[in-house]
Amino acid sequence: MYNVGIGADMTGYPPREWLVFAGLAIVPTVFGHLIFNWLLRYVKPATISMSVLAEPVGASVLGFFLFGEALGAWQLVGGAFVIAGLTLYMRSEAEAYDRPAEPAS
Repeated sequence: MYNVGIGADMTGYPPREWLVFAGLAIVPTVFGHLIFNWLLRYVKPATISMSVLAEPVGASVLGFFLFGEALGAWQLVGGAFVIAGLTLYMRSEAEAYDRPAEPAS
């Protein structure tokens, strides 16, 4: 909608670019969903939902290393908070898994 609003041209790209656009739309979506659905057999849905929070952090790190994208201070702080939160969640899940079940009354 933004591009339409500012009148940006959304056509005229070479065929290679359209293939890149299609690949970016299809591959992460299809494989991302397949992996998450497969993981549901092995981990709780809440764990998968939490792990999705790491996607922007991972994309930022890839952008930094692959494309030289700059990371601002707030991005680094936010990424650190996300990773810290995920670490706390995963540790609490591991502790809950290791704890013996309480007997039913």
